[in-house]
Amino acid sequence: KVQDPENAEVVVSSAIAADNPEVSCARVKKRAELLAELVELRPSIVVAGAHGKTTTAGMIAFVLDRLGLDPAFLIGGEIPQLGGNAHAGQGWLVAEGDESDRSLELLRPQVAVVTNVELDHHATFASEAEVRELFERWLEQAPATVRGEELEPVRFPLAVTGEHNRSNAATALAALELAGVPREEAERVLPEFTGVGRRFELRGEAGGVSVELEDPLDCRVALGGSGLLREFNEAGGSDAIARPHATTTDPVMRSLRARPNRFSSSTLPKRCWTVPTDTNSAALIRPSATT
Repeated sequence: KVQDPENAEVVVSSAIAADNPEVSCARVKKRAELLAELVELRPSIVVAGAHGKTTTAGMIAFVLDRLGLDPAFLIGGEIPQLGGNAHAGQGWLVAEGDESDRSLELLRPQVAVVTNVELDHHATFASEAEVRELFERWLEQAPATVRGEELEPVRFPLAVTGEHNRSNAATALAALELAGVPREEAERVLPEFTGVGRRFELRGEAGGVSVELEDPLDCRVALGGSGLLREFNEAGGSDAIARPHATTTDPVMRSLRARPNRFSSSTLPKRCWTVPTDTNSAALIRPSATT
């Protein structure tokens, strides 16, 4: 039996099952509840949306850091240039909001950002309209808001590739302006941002390039947004690797977790493989893994 310290409080995310032994014998606080407390303690920017929230939040935190504004941040991916995914700075708090379990509604930031809207969590929402309603309710509670879908992508050079990242950059700049950062200063720094871990992150080569993405939807967004989808399909010899979330409740995605599968559709590369969530990335560059 797991022995927790007396009066211990265990903070859990929605990915942790209720029967986890460390959860079942302790006082439990949901991660979203803790995040809500942190957001209320200081000026905060929270980024939500179907796609791009980690990159957009990373861009915001990066600009604040490079301008000497000492941000705190809690981001859902590693930002190599910032030394990780979290930091306890004294300035603005930059965080991501999660709509998958509706916990987004607990967060009350000064600046609320929605990158884009798409039906991405079928176990929670019945339609895209229902997702939009959630985001709109949340935005209505914030003093300042950014709707990424309403913005024109930036046109100045970026270190990260793709039209989707130009949209992410436009969204980040709008949020930074609302936080009091002069646009010209942010535009000077943002092109130095080189991205988030596991987004077009090269893991090795074996008769082609393997790119680790999170799920088939991200496969479509990243490859299509970068202009590489057409090249992937025309080449006919490149593989995109997609790793479904371990806790996905989507019936199609659940079936894909168990074994590699090949996709063929107009919105995905001709060969977009999914692999089990515990697959080591080193295995993906062995010839046996890409044939």
